[in-house]
Amino acid sequence: MARTDKAMRILSTQLELLRGGKVYKKSYCKKNEVSARTFDRDIVEIRMSLSESFSGQEVKYVRNENYYYLDKPDMIKPLTAIEASFLLEMIKTCQVLQREEYVGMVDSIVKATELNRRQSLEKMAEKYKKMDIGVSEDAMLKMLWDLLQCVVEQDKIRVHFKDKRKIELSPVFLWMYQDKIYLFAYEKKTLNVYSLHEIDWFTLLGSKYPRELQEKFYKVSCEQIHKRIKNMEESKEEE
Repeated sequence: MARTDKAMRILSTQLELLRGGKVYKKSYCKKNEVSARTFDRDIVEIRMSLSESFSGQEVKYVRNENYYYLDKPDMIKPLTAIEASFLLEMIKTCQVLQREEYVGMVDSIVKATELNRRQSLEKMAEKYKKMDIGVSEDAMLKMLWDLLQCVVEQDKIRVHFKDKRKIELSPVFLWMYQDKIYLFAYEKKTLNVYSLHEIDWFTLLGSKYPRELQEKFYKVSCEQIHKRIKNMEESKEEE
């Protein structure tokens, strides 16, 4: 079994705890091919993540049985088999994931599925993981998450593009279209669209943009959004 990517490992473990599950140290280390010390570090990161969410939830340890659990689990409703198969089909064609990210996400979706249908989903997932999908050379998943946080918090950012441009932006939405993800953001008062593949990295400017910019974007129709994306891609081809 391939060594599990850290981000995916922690995400699936946190979901398991939120569902009211128990995490046993020995089986965790064996399953993820990690050391006991790595397990301890993962638990610390999960505890920190929960404390930062101000949810009041705490990871507890049962010493005599050597497992961890959440004292106030959310008891998240599992995905139905139909929902899970839809998500598997969707990420299969998504070209923004690295191979390791793709495999990890497939496993996470299966684990989040209702128990009585999980076995059939596991068989389907194994076929999906063997497929020769279009994969990204860049680690997009972390950038996607970070940008989403900026949208939620209305943070202004400075984006560093791969072509060496630097632009200060107010990110208002992330949109998936034809297997790619695009960032919609205002440069001052002008709404622009950028492919995540163009972005090298970005930094926070330490200031917020007004909520009105997001509300202004929400009034843009899907047709107009898709037209903007097409125009942007066509202009790149002409260069």
